[in-house]
Amino acid sequence: MDLYENDHGEYRSKVSDAMKPFEIDSGSFETPPELLEKTDALDPDLVENDKRLSDRALARIVLDITSALIDDKRIKDLAAKIRKELEKDEYEMPLVPEFNPKEAKTKGFSPFLRPDGTPTVAGPVTAIDDDDPKYRKTPDEEEAEQLADAEAEAAAKEASSAESLSEGELVADQDEEDDEE
Repeated sequence: MDLYENDHGEYRSKVSDAMKPFEIDSGSFETPPELLEKTDALDPDLVENDKRLSDRALARIVLDITSALIDDKRIKDLAAKIRKELEKDEYEMPLVPEFNPKEAKTKGFSPFLRPDGTPTVAGPVTAIDDDDPKYRKTPDEEEAEQLADAEAEAAAKEASSAESLSEGELVADQDEEDDEE
């Protein structure tokens, strides 16, 4: 939220980069773990919802992004509890209060944070007209998407044929060995 308040242009750039695959932050962060580490989102010593993720969010992180999480007893215990709930299919997603338009009138309002600092689900809904050209893909974007799909399909076919070919070679090699015996 500091970036949003201090530099709207940079904030918009980072949010738009987050929507692009493999480009979390073209300016500085190269991977999601790097983004989380450098913004202190994973620091269990900070106050929850201030600059870091909640305990429940930290406990859901399975990969060892930072040893500080692994060594923190509170997070370790909560992760074990959540793991058991997930295994029993009893895990309940955390509920987040919906956006309240009345709160928008308060000073220092943010559609993503409640006055007590806890996050909201999302800001106010914006109606999008699908017929409006600014919400549609450009011809270049459509062509790039089609090209990427075609390349992925070709690569999948190639991998499939290479796999069946190697299986055929194994059978042929086995037949040759049987003939030699």
